[in-house]
Amino acid sequence: MVKIGFITEGHTEKIILKSDGFQEYLKVHNLEFVHEVIVAGSKDNLTRDKVESNVRILRDKGAEIILILRDLDDCQSIEEARTKIMSDDDIVKVIAIQAIESWFLADTDTLGKILESKDFYFDKPEEEMSPFETLKGLRLHYTKRGIGDKKVFARIMISNGFTIRNASGHPDCPSAKYFTNKLESLTVIN
Repeated sequence: MVKIGFITEGHTEKIILKSDGFQEYLKVHNLEFVHEVIVAGSKDNLTRDKVESNVRILRDKGAEIILILRDLDDCQSIEEARTKIMSDDDIVKVIAIQAIESWFLADTDTLGKILESKDFYFDKPEEEMSPFETLKGLRLHYTKRGIGDKKVFARIMISNGFTIRNASGHPDCPSAKYFTNKLESLTVIN
């Protein structure tokens, strides 16, 4: 088993990565979850000078690979976002386009269940500039209920069946697909 640690930009990512479904996914792919998901607090806290102590914590806990997950946010390209993250031989960088909430839009089966719509499908989840605002609007439109908090909504998505694997199956969610492909490749390499 390859021991893997995670550092994320925010709490939504942590909720997803700590979910039972994701933990089971790691086990199936011979990846051992190390320690706690470390939340950097913002994309600006993923630079070497700000995240190095967190990387050291994960290494001390036995992490052989450290995956850092951040949103594209204000960057013009994935490469630009990648350059803003600490680099090292054992660090894998994954950029969610535009934001991690676009992966919720990509899991249309789970989102359809939450929106109480059997025929729900979202065409281009990663083209949404503000996916969380889109989610809020969709929920209000379909159920007449809003979304007040990203973390609460993440838990609702997970409790209704959201998985990154589901999101990665969407034809227009390449960052989720990249994430699962990258994880699955780690056991082949090591």
